[in-house]
Amino acid sequence: EAKRMNPEPVSRSWLIRVLVAIALPWVLSTTVACSGSKAAPANIVGYNHTDRHIARYSVNGYGASSIRAHGGGGSFTCCIGVPPRWQPDMSVTVAWRWHESDEVHTAEIPVPSYDRAGDVAVHFLRSGEVKVFVTNYSLWHPDYPLRGEEATMKPGVPLRRHPGQETD
Repeated sequence: EAKRMNPEPVSRSWLIRVLVAIALPWVLSTTVACSGSKAAPANIVGYNHTDRHIARYSVNGYGASSIRAHGGGGSFTCCIGVPPRWQPDMSVTVAWRWHESDEVHTAEIPVPSYDRAGDVAVHFLRSGEVKVFVTNYSLWHPDYPLRGEEATMKPGVPLRRHPGQETD
């Protein structure tokens, strides 16, 4: 007959030490990977202004989620490193695949000037152009760098603004 072993109860402090020992290397490696020596960690967020579903996209090889047609802004992917201040001739490589195709498209996209690090926002525009901004604002904010008809998710449908804000 097999004997049942009754392990001693695990102390709370021991459990905390084990969890810290497991989590700390992951947290440190993620922070270093995100920030690099001269970069600030930033999220990637995508906006799809087209009629086609984007199955997958990436910025400088950092993968991000899919974006439905006329959608985006609700999913953030961590982390990519961005310089704390804009640098002349700064650009990123954006790669994407449309849902109905296996072909991967890539483009080198210039990053417009910014004053401080923020999220990396990728816009797939109806014109076929891709634009990238480093910003601390949401798409509907009046100081967001993409404006006017180009910023709308659907042609002729203005962005919803917070009360008291006017549309472009």
